[in-house]
Amino acid sequence: MQLRRFGFPPVLLALAACWPGCAAAGPDKDKPYVLEEYSPPPGRGELSTGQLIFECERHLGAWQRAMAAQRSPQNREDIQGIELALRSLAHREQKRLEEQAMSGQPRNRAVASAALGFTREPEVLSIIANNVADPDPMVAANALLGIGVLALPETPIRPIHEAVLRPTATQDVRRNATFAAFQIAQKERSDRDGTLAAIFAVVLDNPDPTVRAQAAAGLGLARAAHMAPPVAELLANDPDAQVRTAAAYALGEIGAPGSAAALVKALKDRDKLTAGTARASLVKLHGRDEGPDPGDWERALGLD
Repeated sequence: MQLRRFGFPPVLLALAACWPGCAAAGPDKDKPYVLEEYSPPPGRGELSTGQLIFECERHLGAWQRAMAAQRSPQNREDIQGIELALRSLAHREQKRLEEQAMSGQPRNRAVASAALGFTREPEVLSIIANNVADPDPMVAANALLGIGVLALPETPIRPIHEAVLRPTATQDVRRNATFAAFQIAQKERSDRDGTLAAIFAVVLDNPDPTVRAQAAAGLGLARAAHMAPPVAELLANDPDAQVRTAAAYALGEIGAPGSAAALVKALKDRDKLTAGTARASLVKLHGRDEGPDPGDWERALGLD
C-alpha cells in the first residue's frame, strides 16, 4: 500500500501504518522482508499457477512483516519497495490473478484477492468485492485487505458491514474490514449513508487495540456525532494509549460541544501524545488555545 505521508495529523499517520491481517500469509519475524522486484530466472517460461500464487503470497507476507515493524525511514523505504514489486507482479499477471480470484481453490482465491488490490486498477474492484461474501473466512479476509489497499470512492460499503456482522466472522475478517473502512474514510472524509460509522461501531470494543484505534479515528473521519459518547468513553478508560489518542482526535473531528469535558480531562493523560491530541481537538472545537493546563480550560469553558 502506498501510504500518503502528507496532509494528515500524526494520529492518522500512525493508524495508516497499522498492519492488517493477511490470512493466507502470516508474519514470520525471523525472515527478512525486503524483496527485489520479481523477474523470472533466465530460460524459464511463464510461471505456473502454483508458482504465481506462491510468489504473490511471498510478497504479501513480506509486506505484512514490514508493516508490522517499527516505523523508520528505512522501514518506509522497504514498504514502498515491496509494494512496487508486488504491484509489478500483479500488473503483469492481472488476467490470471482475476481468473484465480473468481474460480480458483480457496487459497488461490484468497491470495489473488489480496494481490489484485495492489494493482490499484478500478476494474478489479468488483472481483475483489464479490469475494468479501465468500463463505471461506480466509478468502473473505484477504478480499477485505485488497479492498483496503484499493480504497476507491466507489467501493460498495454494505458488504464490508455485512462481513463484520456475520456471526462466523473471524478476527482476521474483523481486522481487515476495519482496515478497509478506515482507508476509505480517510480518503473520503465523509460517510455517504452512515454505513462506515456502523462498521466502526461494531468493532469499537474489539480486543485488538489497533482495531479499536482505527474504529475510533474512523468515527471521527465519518463525523459520526451519535457515536461521540462511546468514543469519549474510550478516551477516558481505554488501557491502550494508541486508542485514547485516536479517540481524542475523533472527538475533535466530530465536533460535538458536549465532548469538551472529556477532552479537558484527557489533558492530564499520562501519554503525551494523547494529551496533546486532546488539546488540539479542544482548539478545533472552541477556536482558541487555553494551553496545557486543564484548570485554564475548565474556567474558560465554564466547567469548573
